[in-house]
Amino acid sequence: MLKIKFYFFLLLTSASYSQDGWTNFADENEINIKITENTKKFKVNYLEFVSVWDSKMTPNEKYEYLGGIKNLKIYFKNKQIDEHVNLPDNIGLGYVLMRFYDYNFDGFLDFTVQVDCGGSCYSSYYLYDEKLKKFVYQKEWNISIQKINKKEKLILTQPEGMVDDRSLFRVNDDKLIKIKRINLKSK
Repeated sequence: MLKIKFYFFLLLTSASYSQDGWTNFADENEINIKITENTKKFKVNYLEFVSVWDSKMTPNEKYEYLGGIKNLKIYFKNKQIDEHVNLPDNIGLGYVLMRFYDYNFDGFLDFTVQVDCGGSCYSSYYLYDEKLKKFVYQKEWNISIQKINKKEKLILTQPEGMVDDRSLFRVNDDKLIKIKRINLKSK
């Protein structure tokens, strides 16, 4: 009987941990837009994006050239607020995948540009800076998100490769603060 109580306790504590504000990031309402040479304008929420495609942006041995977004202008209420140049299709998909979400939990829409896809896909993060009134590239945000906790502003990364190791980060404004590395070795 004591053994059954112990297992019941374990089940309750693990269930409460998994429901304690953690969400699988795949279940979130991330907006995905594929930008191709035919994409000229698109809107996401209250922002309008105007893109110019360059089909010969990057020389490539396999495909001769890879394309990409030569110029991306961002408008709010018909006023240009930002501009980004040279966002290449590094993967050779024939499009640049942009994703939109409030990644740093500050209430403002941010975006990513997918830059690599191997075991996990990685993106460049552009977080909206309210003081500068523009999207700022975040070099330190070289992560692939598995779970988030919005209340605590926590991000758990995807495992890297065949080893189940992840990192837990706290988001402070636009900075990622590594709390710990989690290494779950299979037996």
